Amino acid sequence: FNFSSYLTANIDQKSDLITVDDLSYYENHKLHSEIFSSEIFYAFKNSIANIGISGKYYLGNRVEYWSQEFQDESIFNAAYENNQTFKNPGFSIGLSKKVNNFSFGLVYISSTKLTGDKKYTTIHNNFVGNSKGFRIPQEIDFGTTWKMSNTFKYSLDINYEKWEQTSDDYHNTLKISGGFAYDTLWGYGKWFQRIPLRAGAYFRQIPFKAQNSDINEIGLTIGLSVPLKTPDKKIDIA
Repeated sequence: FNFSSYLTANIDQKSDLITVDDLSYYENHKLHSEIFSSEIFYAFKNSIANIGISGKYYLGNRVEYWSQEFQDESIFNAAYENNQTFKNPGFSIGLSKKVNNFSFGLVYISSTKLTGDKKYTTIHNNFVGNSKGFRIPQEIDFGTTWKMSNTFKYSLDINYEKWEQTSDDYHNTLKISGGFAYDTLWGYGKWFQRIPLRAGAYFRQIPFKAQNSDINEIGLTIGLSVPLKTPDKKIDIA
């Protein structure tokens, strides 16, 4: 069983603006969105490849708040809040295979249309109805690990998400990440010689554009694991 965050977004923006009539006002825009994924999976070994299947359930909400605040107190200030909830099931299936010092994995995650309720609140009225929903894109993941020695290994992961099927404003994305890991043999050497070390890098495309330009993300990662006295027990820091 696994429970994790799939998507999180937080925006808190305040702008100082002027109308065409030279009236000064503040415009507030706040957005908070969270979608979580719970997952139950089952795996079994096969002479050809290991196979795993899982059932997923997504749930979350999206709250958007907007308001205007005129400096002239005689002018009416507008405001609204849009609160949406999301939920629905999905699934994934994966394969893995080990060949000599190489391990390979392939995972497919289904697209899921999340639906729920919506509550739209203004200064004067409340509206309750169905949420316009949110679509989880199809996802294909491929990964491989090369065990170079008893203590060194290299991993490469490729992630492809089909965002074009969720919105005309989005495009499909690719993420490529790789890294080295130093895994010590438990119980040998001094405590600092038994600390596993990791370092890697990634390139990720963002599904939307800013000012008609693509957005790409590049990052470096490092990490280590502090071993505990009990075998196979550790604290990860990254």
